[in-house]
Amino acid sequence: MEYISILLTFAIIPSLFFLYFTRNSIAWKAFLISCFIVAGLGIVADYIGLNRGLWFFNTDAGRLLGVWLWGIPIEDFIFVIVVPTLVISSYEYIKNRGLVSKTT
Repeated sequence: MEYISILLTFAIIPSLFFLYFTRNSIAWKAFLISCFIVAGLGIVADYIGLNRGLWFFNTDAGRLLGVWLWGIPIEDFIFVIVVPTLVISSYEYIKNRGLVSKTT
């Protein structure tokens, strides 16, 4: 439960905040394609890393929900979906507030 709590606090809630305030200015097709590509690459990297022993998840003390898909905890799927969402939506939010230039 610790991993999902951290995700909720630092990624899911901020993503929802930024998405709410940028919902009218985001190019949704480009946004979804970008998130899909990054999430797909993240899952492949996690799968390879976990199966080769490059990293692991500590399953002791209830730190994970205990739901696994293809040997990857569900929290990691949430992570690779939410983090690109957070990055893109926070950039759009900052851009719309005039804090960065809109030059092309």
